[in-house]
Amino acid sequence: MLNKYIYSDFDEFFTESKQLKTIIFPNEAGILKRNSIVINENLTIHRNDFEIKKNISIEYDIALNGITINIGLEANFEYKSQLSRFELIQNTNNTTISLINSEKGKSFHKENSKMKNIIIFVKLNFLKNLLNDSVEIKDIVKYLKNKNNSLLLKSTQTDIQTKLCAYAIYNSSWTTKLDTIFVESKVLEILSYELQGLLKEKKEENSNIIFDEYNKRALEKAKVILIKDLQNPPSISELSKLVNLNEFKLKYGFKKLFNITPYNFLLQHKLFKAKELLESGEMNVSEVALKIGYKQSHGFSNAFVKQFGIRPKELIKNRKYYY
Repeated sequence: MLNKYIYSDFDEFFTESKQLKTIIFPNEAGILKRNSIVINENLTIHRNDFEIKKNISIEYDIALNGITINIGLEANFEYKSQLSRFELIQNTNNTTISLINSEKGKSFHKENSKMKNIIIFVKLNFLKNLLNDSVEIKDIVKYLKNKNNSLLLKSTQTDIQTKLCAYAIYNSSWTTKLDTIFVESKVLEILSYELQGLLKEKKEENSNIIFDEYNKRALEKAKVILIKDLQNPPSISELSKLVNLNEFKLKYGFKKLFNITPYNFLLQHKLFKAKELLESGEMNVSEVALKIGYKQSHGFSNAFVKQFGIRPKELIKNRKYYY
């Protein structure tokens, strides 16, 4: 059974407050503890501790305009937008950076799991004012302002500097003025680490490689070809010939246009297809593995649990919960 809730039903709970708030979800589905520190009008940090006892879905309809940095200390959930292709998968030791505009969608939390995370919300004005003499920052803000939908900017394993700061924030008492100053300093450290990563990517985008409409159409075509036959996908060499782009331009262009490498795009498509088959079909793990191009179910199972935090066999046991 999937327990469904609406974010707006908990408006009072989700208001920004340094005081720790606790909500017990109906049907004993879970317990969520949360508090926030408003550093200034453009920068807020949230600390969440969620114990999920049953399968939970939370529907969101919110108005935001900025960047979120979500640091998963212990996490296993998905978010899917109903307005665009924006999807977010949060795992333990995973950091995601997303552009969030007015957003409507659903998050999914699996039973018998926990979520401990730090979320930093940064309004675009803060980025502009933080480093107003930085051409790169101005370029990022300009780029983000031109995006109408939410967008995943980065999803990587949490680096050690960010992780240390996040744990320091999470373990702070948040009770005194000195605590607030300490948390603020750690938040600014995280911003410095993560913005450096975005600036590096921005500089790569500003390289001398030019992508015209022909190149963009070729890359879109490559996407379609890559997932047409999951059991026998083309190699990069074969794909580059099929779309008439050299291998370097294909790989670089793919990352620039879709924010993901060709290999990871194919892998994610395979695993999401497998998840769909496991949840709604009658196929067993071995059959699904073969269907998406894995010769050995063991390799498929390892990739699946790395992506979703659950083994395929466990998902099959819970099929009835997803109808």
